[in-house]
Amino acid sequence: MLVLCEDNPIEQTLREERALILGLDASREVRVELLAVAFTVGTRYFARELLETLFREELQMLKEASIVGDWLEEALQEGYQKGIEQGIQQGIQQGIQQGEAEEARQLVLDVLRDRFGELPSALTALIESADPARCKELLLRASHANSLEDLGA
Repeated sequence: MLVLCEDNPIEQTLREERALILGLDASREVRVELLAVAFTVGTRYFARELLETLFREELQMLKEASIVGDWLEEALQEGYQKGIEQGIQQGIQQGIQQGEAEEARQLVLDVLRDRFGELPSALTALIESADPARCKELLLRASHANSLEDLGA
């Protein structure tokens, strides 16, 4: 962790640290973990482009590091949780919209049945598939209509 030993680390320090790690008489797994830590600490002091250039040959190997795997797993879980939360919010909004539309349809059917009695099945089918704006329009017409024919539906 040479980079941490300097107040203002320079690229050469990072290069030396990399070379020392790669030259260690240690298992590949240990070198991978040390490189991952060096890369991570380096992000605090150096531009990502420099780190990617310097560690270019080891980038694939860094993906094997347990700390990187842990980060990937955490990111995956976070993304999964956000997706669930977003899906729930969308579901709630869709449910509210469907509920409002159903309520508007039922209101139109109730008003028309109250004013004109049993409704033709074609008109009932039209209303049951209408959006809230169309239902509002039909309600306004129903308030002035003297018959279903006056409704113009």
